[in-house]
Amino acid sequence: MFLKRSLAFILVVVLCMSFVACGKNNGTGANQNSTPSPSGSAVTADPSSEPSKKFGEGKRIMLALNALGDLSFNDLLYEGLLAAEKELGFDVSYSEVGTDISTYEGYFFDFCAEGYDYVFLRSGFLDLCKKYAADYPDMKFIVYDTTSMDECEADNVYLYATASFESAYLIGMAAAGTSKTGVIGFVGGQENPVINDFLVGYIQGAKAYNPNIKVCSAFIGNYNDTAKALEIATSQIKTYNADVVFAVCGGASLGVFQACYDNNVFAIGCDADQYVVYNKKGEAKLAENIITSCLKKMDSSVLNIMTWISEGKDIFTDTKAVPLGLRDGVVGIADNENYRKFVPEEVRTKIAAAEKDIINGTVKVQTAYKMTQSEIDALVESVTP
Repeated sequence: MFLKRSLAFILVVVLCMSFVACGKNNGTGANQNSTPSPSGSAVTADPSSEPSKKFGEGKRIMLALNALGDLSFNDLLYEGLLAAEKELGFDVSYSEVGTDISTYEGYFFDFCAEGYDYVFLRSGFLDLCKKYAADYPDMKFIVYDTTSMDECEADNVYLYATASFESAYLIGMAAAGTSKTGVIGFVGGQENPVINDFLVGYIQGAKAYNPNIKVCSAFIGNYNDTAKALEIATSQIKTYNADVVFAVCGGASLGVFQACYDNNVFAIGCDADQYVVYNKKGEAKLAENIITSCLKKMDSSVLNIMTWISEGKDIFTDTKAVPLGLRDGVVGIADNENYRKFVPEEVRTKIAAAEKDIINGTVKVQTAYKMTQSEIDALVESVTP
């Protein structure tokens, strides 16, 4: 018992001495928050200099995409997700859900069971959001690449469409202005409103530059059949004498680029700057013929949306799909060394002017979303060689 009391007494004395020492000013002006500098003098910590907590810390994002590795649309979405992690502090995850809409319900409820704060979904999930999103009020659902006509009443769902028709208009001008034969091509993935929006804008821009331009167009039926893309592009080149071909078919675009390289004509990419992409992946020979790309900056759209949310903007009050286009910096035309090398300066000047006119509303470009199928067919027929 004595030993315990003695130890207790000694401990009390030591602690008291420690408290006195800690509270004592040693003549240097240092206090408890002081940190010795390398020179030995004390540096007082400034609480205001400590890094502030990022908005995304403690919050989770799920991104549902088709599949990675397409070097365009899906890979760009993923890059935007990583940017949200790096710049805003979110904990991020992704899921490759494919294109079979019949499987989406299972994915949807899996995401809900996990309780993610924000979920980015393909447009094929829209009907599920309409039915069930309101049952998960603590979650926010962001549906990308919808049509501009889509709506959802749930106050935790945000829809956005990409105004691809605007950038495709500029691409059409570039193709028509660069073509020597007066015939240009278009190879799409699936024939649907999203891809038709590119086609409609492309034709309008081409006709604006050259009213007599001819455009041959065809669809693969998917986004991964490289052999079919090669076959279609080769046919457009050899049968119709197309000397510029616009590839809007995801990973299958490789086939279009190969056909253009084999036949020494120009190619135009989509979504990402394919000239840069193919150079980075060691396919410099295919990149040689890619004169520009129709940019669909899905990476920017993801980061922009999460930035708006972090800044307190309540985007979920919009029930109709919000179109993001040239004005928002989400679409555009790739300006790289090949663009400046092969697209004549006069053409580039007119494209730059058209871009400004589209933004300020002087030039009105039609979107496929507001056209009937018969109107789209008539437009395509008007330029078919």
